[in-house]
Amino acid sequence: MLPISIQRNSTLPIYAQIVTAVESMIRSGQLKDNEPLPSMNALADELDISMETVRRAYKILRGRGLLRSSQGMGFFACARNENAPYRILLLFDRLTSYRTVTYRSLIAHLGKKAETTIHLYNHDMDLFEAFVQESVDKYDYYLIVPHFFNEDPARIRRIVSRIPRQKLIILDREIEGLSGQFGSVYEASMEDAYTALSTNGDILDKYRDIQIVTSQNSLYRNIILPAMDRAITERGRTYTVTEGFSPEQMREGRLFIIIAGQMDTDHFNILRTVREAGLVFGRDVGLISYNDCPENEFIGEGLACLSTDFAEMGRQAAEMISRGRMERIHNRFYLIRRGSV
Repeated sequence: MLPISIQRNSTLPIYAQIVTAVESMIRSGQLKDNEPLPSMNALADELDISMETVRRAYKILRGRGLLRSSQGMGFFACARNENAPYRILLLFDRLTSYRTVTYRSLIAHLGKKAETTIHLYNHDMDLFEAFVQESVDKYDYYLIVPHFFNEDPARIRRIVSRIPRQKLIILDREIEGLSGQFGSVYEASMEDAYTALSTNGDILDKYRDIQIVTSQNSLYRNIILPAMDRAITERGRTYTVTEGFSPEQMREGRLFIIIAGQMDTDHFNILRTVREAGLVFGRDVGLISYNDCPENEFIGEGLACLSTDFAEMGRQAAEMISRGRMERIHNRFYLIRRGSV
């Protein structure tokens, strides 16, 4: 019989557990091409479950090309065609420039082995849940960026737990309390931001005062501010925090650090105000933004950023998919020094 262990208290339905187990055995070579599988009656009896549950699992496996049936002969495993592309669902909060960097890196490293679908849930947990619900059993891998306002970690865990762990890769940040052998490429934002700033203390010392520009709708505000407070105060410096930027805040000798989403316009307003005042970045005024994207290299003399490595995030996810082995990887986070500081 098939060595399938059913977890009756799991949030993953029993039919999905069967699908996952058989698929894993085929991918690992434990089940060879054309190797017979138990009849639906035999497997139902062995696992003490209904035949309808087995029927549903076998139907999904046939739909994925992992199982074939022969009249009067039974069911047989179909080893995956190595040339067949992986069906990958990407659940992104928003399609920003830096998310695009991750996506392009993923595709560059998987090439023709990837067949991708992208859903954008715009920080809406109800929409996120609907996307997960309708996509269960349809993809080989699920890559999720879990960013929500006023998030409920328990609800996020319940939603994500519908996806088999060996098909799940969490990107950018971790889901609190989620257990199991899933993949993740994450940044430990608070400690990473502290390290990035404290190891570049010469920038903090270069300017007379420091102003942190943020907004109430920033997903990173409550994570990053404590790290900045620690890094700045350890150097004996003080700082102010403002909601947004206005031109009257411009001062020669001031370092601006922005914690906001990419779609916010504060850094453009600072750039415009500096130009109109005849000041020079890196000499008269400093500016550090958050989350790097390709265009930052060409803004002014180059816009310095506190950022994780979004290209590396895509590469690491591609590596896990290619190897079929899930890992938890702490992604690099650093201060990219450019002309604006």
